Amino acid sequence: MHTPQYRLIDTLLDMPGIFAAFLDLPYPVLLDSPQSGNTPARYSYLAADPFMVVRSKDQQVSVEKRGEISVLEGSPFDVLRDLLGRYRTAPVAGLPPFQGGAIGYLAYELAHHLELLPGAAEDNLGLPELNVAFYNWVVARDEITGETWAIATGLPDGGEAGAICVLRGVCHGLPLLGWVAWGGAAS
Repeated sequence: MHTPQYRLIDTLLDMPGIFAAFLDLPYPVLLDSPQSGNTPARYSYLAADPFMVVRSKDQQVSVEKRGEISVLEGSPFDVLRDLLGRYRTAPVAGLPPFQGGAIGYLAYELAHHLELLPGAAEDNLGLPELNVAFYNWVVARDEITGETWAIATGLPDGGEAGAICVLRGVCHGLPLLGWVAWGGAAS
């Protein structure tokens, strides 16, 4: 099981400002939890350029890895469960809970894989019923403390050395004031 590597970073930008540096990469995603009102959310995350994207429509599940697509027949839940198990990481204590992994959506129409329901509505958009990307790096911010980390998992097969290489690439794209500290094997 991979253990994520991380680097505490120093930047004055908010997460949308950092996110702008990654908009040219495939599948950028921002999960922003700004402090507002009486319900402060704790963490914000951004990621891009997943190492794998899983999509399903009916009984066909496509798995895209770096441009190569394989198509499987069967339950999208079974395929997703197997992939989530294969790409597990050992979380690092003291970091935000999401340290890389799967982000996506599961559409309402997936309920037809779980129980017998009346016919589905007309599919006039042709969107996947499941669309989940697997990210091997994330920038995470604790919105309460203001600390920001770049975290890399080393997935799918790079291990610690691969994670450190990815961290350098991610950090190279960040508008930073400077580095604070490496974590994990990169210390």
